[in-house]
Parts: sequence; C-alpha cells; structure tokens
Amino acid sequence: MVSIAAMAMALYQLLYTQILLQSPDGHMITHLGLALFIIFLSLMLKAKDRKEWWMGCVLLLVAMAVTLYLMIELDEILEFRTSIPAKTDLVAGVLIILVTLSALPLANIVLFLIFRKMGGANYISIPAAFMLAAVMNYLLCINFLFRHKAKWKTAGEMLVYILVVCLVGAIDFAATTILLEMGAVPLLAKSSACIAGLLFNFLGRRYFVFPEPPPGPWQTQVSDTQP
Repeated sequence: MVSIAAMAMALYQLLYTQILLQSPDGHMITHLGLALFIIFLSLMLKAKDRKEWWMGCVLLLVAMAVTLYLMIELDEILEFRTSIPAKTDLVAGVLIILVTLSALPLANIVLFLIFRKMGGANYISIPAAFMLAAVMNYLLCINFLFRHKAKWKTAGEMLVYILVVCLVGAIDFAATTILLEMGAVPLLAKSSACIAGLLFNFLGRRYFVFPEPPPGPWQTQVSDTQP
C-alpha cells in the first residue's frame, strides 16, 4: 500500500512538471497531503500494538481532513480571507502545523527502523535516518511552516540550518545510543531521542534559521485630505 502511494505521488510530480494540473498553492497542499499520507500509513503498517496503530490512524485522518479543507477553501482563502481568516482557517492552520511537526520525528523513526532491518549498524542507521529526515524538514519548513529567507539569503539560511541540524543530530545520536546500550528496544530508543530533540528543533528553526522581526507598533492612517 505504501509503495502504491509513493508511486502515485511520484507520478503526480512527473505529470505536474509537464501539465499545469492546478495552481502552485494547490500543488503544494497536494504535495504535503501525499507526503503525510505516506508517513502516517507507514506508521500504521509498522505498528506493534493497537495504541501505535490508532495514533497513526488519527494523525492520518486529521492530515487528510485538513488537506481536503484547504483544497476546497483555497480560492476563498486566497481571495477574501488572507488578512482576516475565518476561525476554521485558523484551526486548520494550527492542525496542519502540529501534524507536520509530528510527521518529521516519525519519518526519522521509520527510516531508522528500515536501515536497521537492512542490517545497518547503529552508527550508520542513526545519523542516516536523521539527515534524511532533516532534508524533509527543511523542504517542509521553507514551503509550509516558515518564511523562506526571513533573515538570511539561501546560502546563509542553509548554513545556519546545518549548524542547528548538527547540534540536534548530536543530541539525537547520543540519546539513541545511550538508550540502546541500556537495553531499550530500537523503537523506544529512537522515539525518546526524537522527543528530546523536538523542542530544540523547533526553537532552532523559529529563532535562528527562520527568525522574523516582530511587527512594528500599530499606526493609524490619517487621511491628508480634510473634509
């Protein structure tokens, strides 16, 4: 099932390079929805108990519901509600951010388990999974979560991002290795490391990689013409 979804996503991307199937904004929403579908479906299929399966199921349903809402309301949002969004727009925005942030650690975990199952040693599987997830993270950040080139140009932004990734990667590697040596199962070890690095990930991206200046003081506009 995951392979079929991944092939469908790849086919859609290939078609979009040749045919304008929808607007660029709709394309980004579709791209994110397909990526989240594959990640959460993988989590459900690899679940070891009912709790993990239900967690993946709920995340999958929320991701698909928000994606469908954004696709249906996209024209209305862009034309009438960019300055003053509806309450449902705000709810959908918060949900898609939370779901996306939860998907990135899950991608890290799934990739780590795949590399281990392929026979990769811990010192290879841990950083390889983290770096691939970090690339996905950066692409999602600049397209959906944060404003690209908020402070730095592309080269500077990527350099700061790499520094943050190296710091959080060191935490991820140390935490996972220590927990594995203490006898924790791989899924628990990697999940705990992801939880530990999640806060550092968000703070690093929000305040160092994609910092935005605070809004200036509110100024009323007074017409120059007198009645």
